[in-house]
Amino acid sequence: MTVADLTAVVVVIVATAAASAALYASWRLLATARRLQRSADALDEAAAELLEELGRLGEEAHRSLGRAEDQLERAGQVVDAIEHASKLTYRTVAGPVIKAAAVASGVRRGAELLRHGPEPEPPPNRRAIGSVRGAGPAPAHVPTQPAEPPRRRFRR
Repeated sequence: MTVADLTAVVVVIVATAAASAALYASWRLLATARRLQRSADALDEAAAELLEELGRLGEEAHRSLGRAEDQLERAGQVVDAIEHASKLTYRTVAGPVIKAAAVASGVRRGAELLRHGPEPEPPPNRRAIGSVRGAGPAPAHVPTQPAEPPRRRFRR
């Protein structure tokens, strides 16, 4: 055997080993690609289910939002009706109530006058111009204590 023959045998062995390694790598790549395809298919199915669920939830949220808008509109109508009724009630009742209170006050004052007589006139205010109440001692002409106890306004 010559060197050329030996070289040819070594080249054939190395080429066979390289071809075997390439074949093994191709086989492993093909297995990985198949697994990757199965994972992609499973992910696609899961994504499709999730998108369907998301679509259903979106439609349900849209319907709920429509119902909530209807409820808010009805609540606004109720508030408007209550405000209108309140204003109408105030306009209807306020005048007579104020008049009745004024009549009651007049009757009470008249009854007091009949019972006790007219109240004495208070003394004129003779404070100096520009003075401030409570700024100093009371002037000499204003008594610090009432001469008689104040009258009761109501019977007990």
